[in-house]
Amino acid sequence: MSKFTQFNSIKPLIKENLWETTDELIFYENNDLSGEKYIVPEGFKTDWCSVRCPLWQWATPKTIWACVLHDYLWSIGEWFLKSNCLFFKALKSTWNSTYQSLKFYLGVTSPIWYLIYQDKVKALKKD
Repeated sequence: MSKFTQFNSIKPLIKENLWETTDELIFYENNDLSGEKYIVPEGFKTDWCSVRCPLWQWATPKTIWACVLHDYLWSIGEWFLKSNCLFFKALKSTWNSTYQSLKFYLGVTSPIWYLIYQDKVKALKKD
């Protein structure tokens, strides 16, 4: 299981329709703090995986952190496989339910989103 060791705060950027981290978000690939460590920097802008409103019925407040991690990995060029695998691990670490995590994961990581949101990811990388 994976683990977040530090949750950051986020603030809305109303004019840009995005959210910005106000502190670092730290995620370890393994629960025992071994494996890779991922740090989402302060000031990172996110749209929470471009999640559509119907998916939020399955979300919890901690789902936000998994979405922020996913968007960050996309913005640094860790495309489909790595970002999606870590997204699922992050969801499991916040929900501890494979079924709930899988529902949200499949809604976010459908291959069609890769095609639709390529331009959005490029815009996030520029900032």
